[in-house]
Amino acid sequence: MRVDIVAEIANLKSEAFEEASESQALADFRGAVRAKDSFFHLQESVAGFQERSGQARATYVGRFVIAFRRLDLSADRNLYFILLQALQELLKNTSSSDALFATMCVTAPATDATHASEPSLILQLEALGVTPEQAKLRWGLGLQHVQEALLSASDLLRQHLVSAKTRVNCELPPGWSPQASQEGKGSDRRRSPRYPFIAEAEVTEIASDTKLNAKTSDLGTSGCFLDMLNTSPEGTEVRVRISHAGMTFTALGKVASVLHNMGMGIAFRGVEGDQMAILQEWLSQLSGDE
Repeated sequence: MRVDIVAEIANLKSEAFEEASESQALADFRGAVRAKDSFFHLQESVAGFQERSGQARATYVGRFVIAFRRLDLSADRNLYFILLQALQELLKNTSSSDALFATMCVTAPATDATHASEPSLILQLEALGVTPEQAKLRWGLGLQHVQEALLSASDLLRQHLVSAKTRVNCELPPGWSPQASQEGKGSDRRRSPRYPFIAEAEVTEIASDTKLNAKTSDLGTSGCFLDMLNTSPEGTEVRVRISHAGMTFTALGKVASVLHNMGMGIAFRGVEGDQMAILQEWLSQLSGDE
């Protein structure tokens, strides 16, 4: 399946779109997303045939607006981008890329005025076929893949939330574990405050010069946590570059912990004086000490 992330997805309802009656695949998908134990809330779902000028093959397309069910998560835009990235990785190798397409974006919902300030995930699934029946069948199979990907992403997000709660509430340095805490009585095991902090980041593995893109989810004087799917092995020496509010912070560090398919904790090992000044300025803003 070809998967694209875009800035905006147009509404399907137009003269070229003919909404279809509910198929079994769509009914199953709605039931799964709306289940009592579901992580998500389905705000909108519509599917049908779409006419495309100059295109001989039939097109069946569906549009879904998905939000987090928990009120304490529904406004967390960073969490939606984590979901977006997870779905992209889970879907891209599921089926033929020349007949099935998924397009996704994170935006404020346009269908419910009471939630206008909250983000949501919009997912559009499109299937092509020689006949309308074939296009609809392919779309139904693709929707099953989307349903399975959402369930898998739910498990990853739950792991992420448990990890984030532990890091913020306990204020432990990145990579802390019961085993690490027992290594060496003379080691420095000070706890430093951690603050939620979302910014673009680049990680460079020192040995291989491999560069990886990520987003920070928290930050402290001792390190940070990076949200990313493709992580480096624990113990890898890295250089971290974080960009925020027109400033760039750079430090040497080490991968102290890894959450598979979710991210990794970085322990800073070398912060120059001018870089420490940038870090302290950010932390002062986060703590409200300014």
